[in-house]
Amino acid sequence: PLESFVPAPQALIRCMVRGWFTGRLLGLVKDIDGSWAIRIQRDGSYRAFSSDTLSRSRASGDRDALPLVLEALALAYVDVSRVGTLGPLLPYVELRELGRAQLNGGLLSYESLSPLLDRWAKNGRFDAEAAEEAVLNSVPDAASASMPAERLLALAAVCREVIASYEKSYAELQAQWQAQPALLSTAPHWSGLWERHMSPALSDIAQAADRQAQQLADGAGPLM
Repeated sequence: PLESFVPAPQALIRCMVRGWFTGRLLGLVKDIDGSWAIRIQRDGSYRAFSSDTLSRSRASGDRDALPLVLEALALAYVDVSRVGTLGPLLPYVELRELGRAQLNGGLLSYESLSPLLDRWAKNGRFDAEAAEEAVLNSVPDAASASMPAERLLALAAVCREVIASYEKSYAELQAQWQAQPALLSTAPHWSGLWERHMSPALSDIAQAADRQAQQLADGAGPLM
């Protein structure tokens, strides 16, 4: 599977995958002129991931964007050696931070939403340059929610809808592979990350949103 070619520990891959979905939900990860980029929080600029990739997309739409970005981490390390700075790794560092439950928190544990998702749940606002691309801004239930608990439940629902869509596609691929094993060699790259990283990462976000919504319902106080 593709994860074998990503030069990072499993916990870091999981965290970066969560960061990718967090970025897509908030419009902080987007396609700019054909290259995927991430918003750097400290200065508000967008920094592109490597435009070079080791593989080509095998999926329709942008489903292979994440695996190709992760696979290109190897090229980012090469660029670090070439330019003599850590600049090429900055988008990946930002991706990791987006995937943490709290600043400087662990990579695997995700008991509460990341700070930026938590902020959106509280006030429903997006960064000005990110709003147009934010998935949560395009979903009526999420965009129209007026209370934090409503936004949290809408966030969980969006994540589960995405999971269901991928699961349907994954089941169809498995049926094709069973009928024609040779098709495994041309499988979409995302399928190699789905079960161990993408599905769990989306579930992490959905479950954290559910927990925080329940805390509000129980009168446990403000969001963490």
